[in-house]
Amino acid sequence: MRKLLKEIAREDAIYFAGLFDGEGCVGLWERDIKHSGIGRKTPYFSIDLSVSNTNVEVLEHIRRTIGGSLGTSNSYKLMKNGKPRRKLHRWAAQSNESYHILKAAAPFLIVKREQALLAMEFHETTRAFLNLPHPGVYGKLPISDAEVQRRRSYVQRMKAMKQATYAPATVTAPLS
Repeated sequence: MRKLLKEIAREDAIYFAGLFDGEGCVGLWERDIKHSGIGRKTPYFSIDLSVSNTNVEVLEHIRRTIGGSLGTSNSYKLMKNGKPRRKLHRWAAQSNESYHILKAAAPFLIVKREQALLAMEFHETTRAFLNLPHPGVYGKLPISDAEVQRRRSYVQRMKAMKQATYAPATVTAPLS
């Protein structure tokens, strides 16, 4: 059964984009065949979005207005001063829902815009395979080695984008 996608109001997409730019993550992943489920013939590739925060009300608002799901981490290490850390909550969305949310938020993203556009392109270019040759049979029919490599190239491009985003700035000597 497919999850119903929420109709996303413009102001909710704008709010989400601001929060997501600062606290969010776009993921493009490959799961090995042995981890992709019984009867799989090819690796499984997916998009996911996540936002982690200690304020559950913010994430609950996102879940209510945008969609996705909400979870709470149960493993908490103590801080150096011996006090417990605050609970960390995580909002997440996968697959078609991720694409739907990115379509609404992409025009308002700044920091994560290029990552969002790459994830959307990946989804659009792989969507054609979802209904061929048997609708609803995801990953159980083999796709060509060339298609697996094409999808892997998207995963590598996303990794490269993230590394470039988090690379330390190069300090150059001032001109004399």
